[in-house]
Amino acid sequence: MEIKLAVTDPTLKRLFETCQLTTHQRKTVAHEVAVSSGGRERVLKVLASPVISKDDLLLGTVYVFDDITREKEIDRMKSDFVSLVSHELRTPLTAIQLGVSLVLDGKAGPINEKQRSSLEKVDRQVKRLTDLINDLLDLSRIESGRIQMKREPISLVDIAVSRLEEMKPQADSKGVKLDLEVEGEIPMTVGDEARIGQVITNLLSNALKFTPQGGQVKVRLSRQGDMILTEVIDTGPGIPEEERERIFDKFYQLSDFKTRSQGGSGLGLSIAKGIVEAHGGRIWVESEVGVGSNFKFLLPIISPEEIDEQDTGRG
Repeated sequence: MEIKLAVTDPTLKRLFETCQLTTHQRKTVAHEVAVSSGGRERVLKVLASPVISKDDLLLGTVYVFDDITREKEIDRMKSDFVSLVSHELRTPLTAIQLGVSLVLDGKAGPINEKQRSSLEKVDRQVKRLTDLINDLLDLSRIESGRIQMKREPISLVDIAVSRLEEMKPQADSKGVKLDLEVEGEIPMTVGDEARIGQVITNLLSNALKFTPQGGQVKVRLSRQGDMILTEVIDTGPGIPEEERERIFDKFYQLSDFKTRSQGGSGLGLSIAKGIVEAHGGRIWVESEVGVGSNFKFLLPIISPEEIDEQDTGRG
């Protein structure tokens, strides 16, 4: 009761939702909530766990509150630092990339094959660094809450088709088959088309990276009540159970040497998680070692009319 008096109405709503999830789904859930203390806002992590009897009866719920205000402040400072450094690195990298492109195109005079080979290696590494910087900036914006998501009508089927076409050359070069499976009618929803496309691309890129020649990567779409489920299924090596919980942590890479040798910044899945959660959805992975992995994300179905009504209400 004291907690209810200390928090704002939106926080009460989220705590109530947490309680409902715990009661009905009988699983441990976590939320971050803001409370006012001495005129200052603090951030609490609330962990809610159901207490089940040996007769499978729900006896109650245990709540654990952890003050993570300081950790949040440190994360914000780290994000600001990453953003600053990334911006400073982009300028010289752009100049290097432009210079290399001019030489490769013959604008600075003829070059021999040995020089071309060396310059192409430089070009690839510059592009790799540019992609890494872009990923760092995206993650920084997501963590600081500064990323702007558009609210526009989108078709997940169209986005999936477009991203599969973009990834086809990479799949063909590896000898991996790409497929799309659509179960039933998938309604339009509202979101940021480019960002949701980025999620699917990140998941496809990850799947192709670990799927061996002759394997398959499939995107499957289905409606689950008032949500749309998108799955990216591969026939790769799979992910050990003890590593699945950490797979979405930034910079995390699987411990197995063969999978680590595939490279990557370790940011793609973290960015995907941030984008999905910013759309009110959730993302997770199911996997079996030696069989493959299935990365899934749910997005709420929101009609364009609902958005128009919300925008009118704000006006």
